[in-house]
Amino acid sequence: MKLHSRIFALLTTILLGLGLSSMLFLYQSASQKVEQDASDKLLVAQKTFLMYSITNIIY
Repeated sequence: MKLHSRIFALLTTILLGLGLSSMLFLYQSASQKVEQDASDKLLVAQKTFLMYSITNIIY
């Protein structure tokens, strides 16, 4: 009986570890996507400001 409970505890620990690592991986990929979107928006804003500055200087 004691061996069964140890095997069960080991399996539970392994499954819990896999679940936590997959959640961490998903969180990391989601945060990288948010970071990429933010940098893309910043790049667009910088280009727009540059174009606005150039047209302001020309006119």
